Amino acid sequence: MILMKKSFLSLLCFLVICCLGLPSAFTDSSGDKLKADSGGESIAKAYEYPVQPITAGWSISNSTAAKVKASQIPAAILNKLTTSALVETVLHSPLMVNMYAFNTRQQGYNTVYGAFNGLQELAKREDAIFELEQYKTKLQLLNSTDSKAIVQNLYIDTLIEAFSSEGVVVTPFYTHDSATIGTFQ
Repeated sequence: MILMKKSFLSLLCFLVICCLGLPSAFTDSSGDKLKADSGGESIAKAYEYPVQPITAGWSISNSTAAKVKASQIPAAILNKLTTSALVETVLHSPLMVNMYAFNTRQQGYNTVYGAFNGLQELAKREDAIFELEQYKTKLQLLNSTDSKAIVQNLYIDTLIEAFSSEGVVVTPFYTHDSATIGTFQ
């Protein structure tokens, strides 16, 4: 009888421990890695740009350099974004459309990469392609004909190609300086 009570208590303790640990089995591993690397809490929600093309602040600024500066993600936030949140943040960037303003996608990608810290950070992430594919799957499940979703699918395809193709150079041919900022339209 005592042995049966000990076995029951042992089994009960084991089940409680398993149930407490179960939710951690379903957490985003990239977020856990990022949290450990950054020394702080990770951010799982996309960054919201304070100035966007639809806001008055964007149209007031005649300077391309000012628009590029307004589109940067603050470093304190950038390093804490989970890869999933970073993907969504990059896809909502006002700068992404500039990838298609050049003669080739390579030139466009390089220009945006050289001017946008969010894309530079995403290119460093080991799970970037996986998270881009996950986001694309979410868009497909929504089966949206919304123009934003269509454009985001286009961005995703370009980024996956850039990150996975040996023929596409991920690093820009030049560094970010005032001369390259002026190349945006």
